[in-house]
Amino acid sequence: MGQLTLPSVLACICVLVQVSVGYIESLAANTDFQRHDYKFVPMVAFMCNKPTMHTTPEGWVADSKQDCLHDEKQILQYCQKLYPNMTITNIVEDHKLTIRDWPDSHGHKHGHTVQPFRCVVGPFESDALLVPQHCHFYHEHNQCDTYKKWGDWATADCQAKDMRIDSFSMLLDCDIDRFAGVEYVCC
Repeated sequence: MGQLTLPSVLACICVLVQVSVGYIESLAANTDFQRHDYKFVPMVAFMCNKPTMHTTPEGWVADSKQDCLHDEKQILQYCQKLYPNMTITNIVEDHKLTIRDWPDSHGHKHGHTVQPFRCVVGPFESDALLVPQHCHFYHEHNQCDTYKKWGDWATADCQAKDMRIDSFSMLLDCDIDRFAGVEYVCC
C-alpha cells in the first residue's frame, strides 16, 4: 500500500464531505416532499341541472345520481354518505374555485367557477391566516352566522378602515354551516 500524503488525505476528506452533504440534501428533499405532500380535502360542489361534483384523492369526480342541494343538513348528510370512512361533523363553504371538466347532461365537459362546501373531518379547526407586511389581523365573534354573512362583514370592516380584505376564516362552529365569528386580514 502506498504512502498517505497530506494532499491525498485532504482529497479523501473532501470527497467524503461532498458525499455526506449530497446524502443529507437528498434526505432533506425527501422529508420536505413528504411534509408538503398533497393533503386530501373532502369537498362537494353543486350546480343545478348538472351532476354534483366531489373530491377524491385523484381530483374532482362527477356524481350523476345527485342533483344540487341547498339545505345544509342535506349537504352534511351527502358528505357523510360520500366519505363513510371519515368522521364528517360539519360543512363550511370554501373560497370560490374553478372546477375543470364538469360534465353537462350531454357529457360535454366545461369549466365552472363555484363555491364548494368543505366536508369538515373531526372537530372544526379554523384555517391559519398569514398576515403580510403592512397588513393587520382582526377578529369578531358575537353571533352565530353563515360563511357568507361573516365574509361580507369582514369585507365591509376592512373597507371602513380604508383597506381591502386579504383573507378570512371562520372561527368556532355553532351549528351546521354556521360559525361564531370570523378572523380576517386587512391590507
